[in-house]
Amino acid sequence: MKTYVGITIGPITNALQYAKDPQSLWFACAIFSEISREICEALTAPNCSFEDVEIYTPYYFHGMKVDDGVAKTHDRIVFSAENVEEAVLDKIISLVKGDVSELFPVEYQSPAYKKFLDDYFQIHYICLEENENLNKNCMMEIYPHLHDMECRQVLSEETAQNPFYDLFGLREDVRSLRIMSSPLAHTVKKGAGQFFNGRGEFKTVYEIANPREPDGRKKVPYYCLVRCNGDDIDHLLRSFSENKKLISFSVACLQHSITACEMIRQFGGLTVYAGGDEFFFFAPLIGCDGKTVFELCQRIEQKFYSFMKEHLPWSNSPSLSFGVSIQRCTHEVYEAFTKTGELLKLAKTLSLKNNTAVRITNKSRMENIIVNNDDIDAFLDIFKEGYDITEGMVRGEQKRAQMQEALDIITEFKDVVISVAEMAKNGNLSPDEYLRSVSKIFDGKTYERNPMFLKNLLLLFYRRLVRKERQIWTLKRSKDEFDVKKTYSYDYEEQSIFVFEEILKMKENLLELEQERSPIFS
Repeated sequence: MKTYVGITIGPITNALQYAKDPQSLWFACAIFSEISREICEALTAPNCSFEDVEIYTPYYFHGMKVDDGVAKTHDRIVFSAENVEEAVLDKIISLVKGDVSELFPVEYQSPAYKKFLDDYFQIHYICLEENENLNKNCMMEIYPHLHDMECRQVLSEETAQNPFYDLFGLREDVRSLRIMSSPLAHTVKKGAGQFFNGRGEFKTVYEIANPREPDGRKKVPYYCLVRCNGDDIDHLLRSFSENKKLISFSVACLQHSITACEMIRQFGGLTVYAGGDEFFFFAPLIGCDGKTVFELCQRIEQKFYSFMKEHLPWSNSPSLSFGVSIQRCTHEVYEAFTKTGELLKLAKTLSLKNNTAVRITNKSRMENIIVNNDDIDAFLDIFKEGYDITEGMVRGEQKRAQMQEALDIITEFKDVVISVAEMAKNGNLSPDEYLRSVSKIFDGKTYERNPMFLKNLLLLFYRRLVRKERQIWTLKRSKDEFDVKKTYSYDYEEQSIFVFEEILKMKENLLELEQERSPIFS
């Protein structure tokens, strides 16, 4: 009789909490991905005593290799086979634990460290004899059991022997040398160009933030951390009526992961994890191609939809939602990773999916914008106004003063802008009439300082926020808590002008970051 098996692998979240830089996050994710990959490899090997093995998630076949270094094998395995014996499964898991412990740097190869890892790695499984439900959709039958096992995980409190804790707590230069010396790092093709700089060293956040800047020049002091996953995937999986559709989904996810990782590499980013429909990566705000990170997210989402449509033509293809943190390079990456996850969750709590939530952190100040990906051009047009895309961010006090002046003018004459915008929204004013009506009210000398810049901003406000139905939200403090203030179709113009101001403030923060001193790399 066929047996269905679900395996869960952890505790990756516990290991990630010690990470302080991109290579630490990568190392932790890669270790757990390798556990999953080696189990799949053992299950599909010709000498495995299990018969007719079929892995439903992740997609895997014997000898499969993706050597770009990105962790692509996620932490849940679901398969079916004949002649399944728990003793054999226990042996496979024990051997894999031993193999993976050998991937740590030589300093963590002692018996004490290996014993700790043997207990630390939480690999649990459940075996179920086939029935009608399992034969139709085994993943939905098994996942609740895996979730329960994950909730019951018990972790050792002996952090002194935890190699993740010790390795990630080292001084930056020592930590980097040890990770680079690990057998795991040696498995990554140096020519892939995603993880390593021109000296063969793992990229820092400063180098990620400045993909087109030669060494020795002043570095832009912020980077982007992006997390995303599919919308309503649970609902999609529940709709599958046969297990082969689960395999089609897994194939689509793997193909998308490979494609998206290459897009991120060409952009100048660094992908840490790309398993299933979920992945996260580091990126500059302005990539090697002169495009913004938001435009990169657009292309990734479009590719995801395309692969899902190709492999799941019978279903409603899911979309992706994103959390994007524009983060100071001086902040530890795990904090940014956690905050970006909260941002992604916030984007998904809104009534519509397919959203991108954006946050910029400038010292102690945070700005949040959430925009529907179908209408992200509305956000991009306003956000990019004031940039020279061919050179990246426009620098200099003049541009920052220009932005501040525009904000001051719009804030001072907010009521007038709202009033005229209401007439324009009702179709009583053309764009030129709208612009003339607003500009007449501004003080002539003030307006004449930067007429084209202010004119462009006002036209964007008119075209993107007044005349069109757009999905943009902002976070506004209310009673010491963050509440989502939704501006749907902009029925109240105070809300659209508020969104407009928030986007400009976000731009102002970036221009402020441009003026700060940053390290020089030799």
